[in-house]
Amino acid sequence: MPPRKRPAASSVRNLAVQKKPAAKAKSPQKKPSADCRSALPGPNLLGPPYRWLLPDCRCFYTENLYVKTSLGEFIDRYFRLPSLETEEEDFWNEFNIDAPPYKDAVKRDIFQQVVKESTRRMQLSAQYRYNSEQCFKLYKPLHKELFPSHELPMPAISEDEPPDVAPGLPAQDIFTPEFLAAWKDAVKGSKAPAGLKHVHNECFQVAIFHKQFCAKIVAEIEHFKKQHLPHQFPNNMNRGGCILNEIGLGPFMDRLIHLYLGPLCKAVYGRFLDEGFEAHHSFIVSYSMGGDRGLGVHDDNSEVTINIALRDDFEGASLALYQHARTAHPQLEAQGKFLWKVGAGTMLFHPGEMLHEVLPLEKGDRMGLIVWLRSNNYRSKNGCPLCSKTTDLMYAPQDGGGEFRRLVSVGLPFDPVKRGSHWPAA
Repeated sequence: MPPRKRPAASSVRNLAVQKKPAAKAKSPQKKPSADCRSALPGPNLLGPPYRWLLPDCRCFYTENLYVKTSLGEFIDRYFRLPSLETEEEDFWNEFNIDAPPYKDAVKRDIFQQVVKESTRRMQLSAQYRYNSEQCFKLYKPLHKELFPSHELPMPAISEDEPPDVAPGLPAQDIFTPEFLAAWKDAVKGSKAPAGLKHVHNECFQVAIFHKQFCAKIVAEIEHFKKQHLPHQFPNNMNRGGCILNEIGLGPFMDRLIHLYLGPLCKAVYGRFLDEGFEAHHSFIVSYSMGGDRGLGVHDDNSEVTINIALRDDFEGASLALYQHARTAHPQLEAQGKFLWKVGAGTMLFHPGEMLHEVLPLEKGDRMGLIVWLRSNNYRSKNGCPLCSKTTDLMYAPQDGGGEFRRLVSVGLPFDPVKRGSHWPAA
């Protein structure tokens, strides 16, 4: 795919040393102290087998800063903020020069929203660590079997006897026969597993979860939400869900991905995952009539995206799939719409570069489980999905397997991850 195009701009300043935010963002979360950020016992956020922490590239702090509305006006656009010290005039005249001619009050509000979102992203890793520690200490799960220990040994993968995802979670209680048949084909080496339905351009679906297991996940999420424990929304486009790794479901997701989702995705999407993947971002998206009702056109910060429907009791909110594209303003370029709407338990998986959106909810509540799979090897050769660069990637593949962190990410201590001094040419 062609690299994502950006308006011409000056070089990005080092965000890790900014000291004068242009606007102070008020967060409902408790601000973690430096001690909390540096050494937390409890949840392991760096793996193995997978890394959970969000930032993968330094463009995370500066690019794709989304604004949905401003002073009652529908904006639905991404913006760029190279630094928290960027003046409002430069923001518009140099870095977002292709933006529509908004009214002055709207421009001022958009700028403030973008500064707030960039500030949130800089605090995200520290907040992530603080929230996960609080959930680890305080949350009392409804279904304890969904919260296995991170140290629980991983079983071998064998198509002859599908392994339990965790104690109390046997495969036959979670997965449909259709999914297990496709999974067995993938484990045997098939690049076109039986039972997968091709629904759009490189987009496939299969019934994966029994409805009873979907209901179990929905009940756990609703139970967590009632506890009013600190947690972040998945991204600034959807504010009704939660990050599964942050609330304690990371070890479960690691096992689900390693044992079942990973082998199937690797079989189907070899061009992205042939050399493996090291990280996942797993989260719940939720839509309601009193909250987020839809989601604008976007691509994902992933090589492969997995989308599992968890509820049936809603109307509207179809997923619209478009074309493969990495572009600065996907809302302006989406074409070839295909509408996807299925019952609870069905999985759609597609390349992260596929443009898609959620159309407005008309009735009820919609919930989905989303997984973004990320590969250091693919990115080291093809660049970050969002900025197309290799030079600003924070992680690199390591000889013999694994990864090392080559750049500092804001709010995340450097010490726990092996450093590296060499990096492939851009």
